[in-house]
Amino acid sequence: GGLTLNNQEIRNAMAKKPERDFLQKIAQHPLMPKLMGGLSKRMLDQELVLRFWAFYYLDYSNEKFSKFLDHAMEKFKQSDHQKRDQFESIFDQAISRCDHLLGETAFQKKTEKTGVRYKNRSLFEVWMVSLARLDQSVFDKLLRHKADVREAVNQLLQDPDFYESISHSTQNKNRVHTRHAKVDTLIKQFTHA
Repeated sequence: GGLTLNNQEIRNAMAKKPERDFLQKIAQHPLMPKLMGGLSKRMLDQELVLRFWAFYYLDYSNEKFSKFLDHAMEKFKQSDHQKRDQFESIFDQAISRCDHLLGETAFQKKTEKTGVRYKNRSLFEVWMVSLARLDQSVFDKLLRHKADVREAVNQLLQDPDFYESISHSTQNKNRVHTRHAKVDTLIKQFTHA
């Protein structure tokens, strides 16, 4: 009658208390509920934090996605306090940038049939990583064009290839590459003037 653990719950069970506490602390960032909703059930919020760590620090080589996150967790376990403090600052900056630039719908996509908006983990991944890697001066350029950027994002969500990359087989290496390349192109559209 017991509940089968999901992958993140297994990772959590295998981690030591300081590692568990750190992931939980980052997952409780005040902007997480605003931008991603209530994800604490079954540790989905902590998996998103780990997903950001993975895509920010590691190269995704099309291995099974759960193995990629397992590998990221092992790298996280090996990190020291300085690296974790650095990551906490990077996460804070990334999610704050997403909020300032894209607003409450930063990680939302509309379903093709009904038009209902849903929070999307692939959008979280691509926008968090893409904005985290920008120099402040480049991000400031984006902010100066905030309304146009948001319109371009809405257009991007209607691009069939991009929509597919955040909706189906999202762990396929080509889909990962597609969404990151298209967001990178959108950013350059406003910052390479």
